[in-house]
Amino acid sequence: MELSQHDVAFWDRKSSCLCCFAPVRSRLCQINLLHSSAKMLSIFKTIPTHMDYKGQKLAEQIFQGIILISAVIGFVYGLIIEQFGWTVYVVLAGFAVSCVLTLPPWPMYRKNPLSWQPAIPETSGESSQKPQESLKKKKHK
Repeated sequence: MELSQHDVAFWDRKSSCLCCFAPVRSRLCQINLLHSSAKMLSIFKTIPTHMDYKGQKLAEQIFQGIILISAVIGFVYGLIIEQFGWTVYVVLAGFAVSCVLTLPPWPMYRKNPLSWQPAIPETSGESSQKPQESLKKKKHK
């Protein structure tokens, strides 16, 4: 793995070696640092990030339900103890819980994946134009 002059200058300025915490000077430390950062990024690529349409609807319903319930509970609790601040705290806690439950793509939101149609392979003999484009265009007078 060859590093460009720009990469070497960047790592010399901003990084330290992971093994000895000294400023990166050796080529081996630079390669190890690049390799470890690439490995960490590949871990993030394995995390699923999609959610199907029914999962989106379910997440929206759960989000709205938790917010509504926490708002009602917070209002009643704040009314009983006569402290509006506690109403806000309960609603914020409900918001935090709803975010934890609905923002990550949990497996319950990925149960109904879309079935896509298979791609139609183009043959090399056919033109890549659409059928409408191959017809002569009529000129109107």
